[in-house]
Amino acid sequence: MRFDIDILDGELSYRGTVPGQEPAELATKASPTVFELTRLTPGAPALYYRLGRGRVELSDDLHDLAPSGPMPPPDPGVLLAMIHGLPDAPGATPLPGVQELTLGSRLRVDRDGVRVLRRLPQLAPGTSNLPHALGQAIVPDADELAVAYSGGVASSFVAVCASAAGRRPALFHADLDATWRH
Repeated sequence: MRFDIDILDGELSYRGTVPGQEPAELATKASPTVFELTRLTPGAPALYYRLGRGRVELSDDLHDLAPSGPMPPPDPGVLLAMIHGLPDAPGATPLPGVQELTLGSRLRVDRDGVRVLRRLPQLAPGTSNLPHALGQAIVPDADELAVAYSGGVASSFVAVCASAAGRRPALFHADLDATWRH
């Protein structure tokens, strides 16, 4: 899917298929004066965009936005960031000027220009969280409960969740003889 938006005198003209046919994954608004695209869920297909002079190019395939001919040399700033071990920006791609629309991001095109607003996605409100779900999964009518306890984060978390659910699990761990030698 390739989709281009040209901006001329505050009017938008579209070429290609408007992305976002799945309303649960993407929110799309397209009119002659405003275009908005928001990625709502992590399961939404990847969408890439490139901002140009008076144009926005969108595609679900990174190869569609690749330059024809040889790849341009890397940007000196990108090379310097790599040398210093800095992480890539959210949505960065190997193609110069091409970004991925990340979760919670909204691409807006109107007569004032192009903006990409990045917001952290909000989790749906609810009473279920991981400790609560784990506590519910522990069988309440079992006579005995045991946790293979290594002292690490995962087994400690399971033991704490069992205790929070009102259970007193027996903790089992490997006992290695301290006199063992090779």
